[in-house]
Amino acid sequence: MTIATSAERLPRNTEEEVSRRVQAEIERTVRWHAAKLATAFLLQHALQGWCPPVPVLRRLGFRTVREIERERQALKALRGDFAHVDAEREPSRRAESALRAAQI
Repeated sequence: MTIATSAERLPRNTEEEVSRRVQAEIERTVRWHAAKLATAFLLQHALQGWCPPVPVLRRLGFRTVREIERERQALKALRGDFAHVDAEREPSRRAESALRAAQI
C-alpha cells in the first residue's frame, strides 16, 4: 500500500467547487501570462537563466525551485525524517544541522 502525497490528498479532501475555482484561476493566470509576457524575456530566461524582471521578482521574495526545496528538506530534517539531525540539540543548532542536511 502506498501512502498518497499531500499533493494528491489535498484535492481529494477539498470541496469540488473550491477545486474548480483553483483550477480556473490557474488557467486564467496562465492564459493572461501567455498573452502578456514578452516572448523575448521568456527566450532570454530559457537560454541564459536571467531576464530583466528577475531582480524585481527576487526583491519581491520570489524564490527558485532549489531554494524552496532546500527549505522543505530542512523542515523535514527538523521533523526528524533524517537520522543525522540530532533532535536533542538546542533549536538554533538543530536548525543549522537541518540546513546542512538539506544542502542540494
